[in-house]
Amino acid sequence: MNMKTGAEISIDTLDSSEYIIVQNLTKSISDRLINYKVKSCENAYVGLISGNTDSDPLYEIVIEEGWNPDSYIRIGRNNSGAKFSEISEYLLHCKFYRKFRTTWNDRTINLFRSSPQYPFWDRILTWTSVTNLWPILNVGICTMYGSTGQWLFYTSDLPTTSDETTALLESTTAGITRPPQITTANHLSTSTDGHPGN
Repeated sequence: MNMKTGAEISIDTLDSSEYIIVQNLTKSISDRLINYKVKSCENAYVGLISGNTDSDPLYEIVIEEGWNPDSYIRIGRNNSGAKFSEISEYLLHCKFYRKFRTTWNDRTINLFRSSPQYPFWDRILTWTSVTNLWPILNVGICTMYGSTGQWLFYTSDLPTTSDETTALLESTTAGITRPPQITTANHLSTSTDGHPGN
């Protein structure tokens, strides 16, 4: 693992199912908004962890798992567990960084992406629990099943346009009852389901 700290945090992940905890994200976690870039062919995982290790309860954002470009949100790391808010679309690249943003509030987790085709923050995954989420204390990352990755995290917010700011405020405000309006068609799947917490 290679890690540099500062305004930009660089981490290399090996082919390993063990999560690397991303340090120095205290403000981002407090704001419930994580900005990052990933360079990986597939099988990138982001864990929103309720404790200090990946043995603590967590929510997992799976980006392009396996041979099919399937991405989704799930509770825990159980491969046979329920998948929420699935999308089947190529999101990663072996040679270029892809930009992502993860947000959450008391009950909802969102994944946004930004790319040349989608220059603004485009929400692609969202899941709302019927009960409050576990408190998120740490963020972990890994790549596995033959994949490695290069990640860049940011300890301060990236600039956004006023439209993006409005959408993000709507999607991260506690107590939200419906997701913000989506203008990009055919690639957002929402799911509300049970949750073992609280």
